[in-house]
Amino acid sequence: MREPLISVIMPTYNRCDMIGNAITSILRQHYPDFELIIVDDGSTDHTILKVLEYPDSRIRFEILGHGEDFGIGALNYGMDLAKGKYLTYISSDNIYFSYFLRTLLDGLDDSGADFAYSNFLNYEKDNFQVEEFTRPAHLGGQLKLHHLAVGYTIGICFLYKRELFEKVRPYRPGPHSDYDLVARMAIEGAEFLKIDSLLGINTVHDGQLSETSQDMASEKEIRLMVCKHLKKLKYPGAEALEKKAAGDWK
Repeated sequence: MREPLISVIMPTYNRCDMIGNAITSILRQHYPDFELIIVDDGSTDHTILKVLEYPDSRIRFEILGHGEDFGIGALNYGMDLAKGKYLTYISSDNIYFSYFLRTLLDGLDDSGADFAYSNFLNYEKDNFQVEEFTRPAHLGGQLKLHHLAVGYTIGICFLYKRELFEKVRPYRPGPHSDYDLVARMAIEGAEFLKIDSLLGINTVHDGQLSETSQDMASEKEIRLMVCKHLKKLKYPGAEALEKKAAGDWK
């Protein structure tokens, strides 16, 4: 019996020096039934030539004009093309271990959850330091809706069911589109599963979007959205969380 197809979306922009490792890490997955949809967001370096070095039938490569939307247009374009029962997207500067897809899929199948995520390593490219990403203690367990009123720590390794994405699509433009999407999934009642396995390496480098770590206003909007829903659910402590989320970020 054929196993379900997983769609892996990889938006990219000017990553010719790193995208090869990202592609290779996906092509070496133990789980064979996937499609890799790479969407170039108007690269001006040799990213396109690098992708063309991989003549694998599981790769679909699309080229778009560059959009000033943090790559969200390219991501949503890839999602529109996806045929899989399960979806994920990956960064073209990261590396994923060979059991990445299999581990997350097995977790979803065994638990009945809608969204699975895992641990990962951070690799600082400039000084060659590697360490495990550590979630704050109050966010280290299984993700619940009220956690998203405090912060976002899903990270780079995740897999979710298509039917869940269809309820909240698309990714909305902005530096915290992941956070926003997951918050909306949680509001829809998604069940999350945290898997205590290291499944990938997040490459930290100067070329990443610096706005992401600086735009606290958009984070505040997401947290307030979550708090508003918690108040509707009459969640104990919702008002206190809302006051904290509405405070000035420093």
